Order: sequence, then C-alpha cells, then structure tokens
Amino acid sequence: MANPIKEKPGANPTSPTEAIDHLIVGPGPTKHSHTKLILLGLLLVIIGVGGSIIVHNAVPQTSTPADIASSKTTTAQLPAVQTKDAEVSLTSGGFSPANLRLKAGSQVTWTNTDTTVHSVTSPQLEDLVSDTLNPKDSYSFTLEKAGTYAVSNGSATMTITVAN
Repeated sequence: MANPIKEKPGANPTSPTEAIDHLIVGPGPTKHSHTKLILLGLLLVIIGVGGSIIVHNAVPQTSTPADIASSKTTTAQLPAVQTKDAEVSLTSGGFSPANLRLKAGSQVTWTNTDTTVHSVTSPQLEDLVSDTLNPKDSYSFTLEKAGTYAVSNGSATMTITVAN
C-alpha cells in the first residue's frame, strides 16, 4: 500500500535536533528554531525544579524519637510558654526557668532552692524588690502591665515578658 501523505522537501529530519525542530516549528530550518528549542528546554527545567520545590515543601516533616533524642536543643533555647502564674527557683546557677512569658495579672513566686541567700529586683519595676531570701524562703510579685522586664538576683538575670 502506498503512503498517501506526500512529503515536502526538507520534511525528513536527519538529526535528533532537526526532528525536534520539525515537531516544534514544522519542516525546514528556520532562523529561530534552535532558540525556541533552548527556551523550551529551559522552561522544562524550570517547571521540573519548581515542581520539586513545591512537592518538597508540601510533604510534612516529622521527627522520630531518635531525631528528638539527638537534638542539641536545650530548655534555655525553647520559647517560654505563656501561663497565668509561675514558679521560679533561685539556684547557684541563676534562675530556673530563665525566661517566662505570662499574661497580665500573673503572679510569679521566686523560691530560694540554693544553700546561700539571694534577693530579686527589677530595674523596670520599682516595687519588685524582695527582702533577703534565705534557703527555702519565697517571694511573690504580681505583674499587672504588659512589657518585658529584667529580674536580677545580683549575679544572674532572667527575662519576663508580660502580654495582655
């Protein structure tokens, strides 16, 4: 059976590049056929890379118990949890915890768990001044206004952030 399609001159590509040109721009060489081929290739690369980024970001990342156990994160690096009232220990190493995030109206109680005396003061809160706290003594203060406050025991400082 004879081929009913009549080929035009230049319609039979002789190389892979000409075959792709033939598919993109039709038979016969054109001035911009290679440029179009390069642009098509770049477009496919961009779509491929962009698609992989979208897929990578869409896949939820999970932590295994081994990942958590090998983490170098310490409690001092973790963000403070917002609570109503808080307990703080005065230790030989300073305050524990060293950072608090509280709601306005929260009460903080500092307890001396060290073997030496301590006191607590704040340069921003003139009323936050404890007497000398012997071991096992406590001092409480209610934070009424939003703000960030430094509290010192003479050798260490903690930060309390109060939100409305």
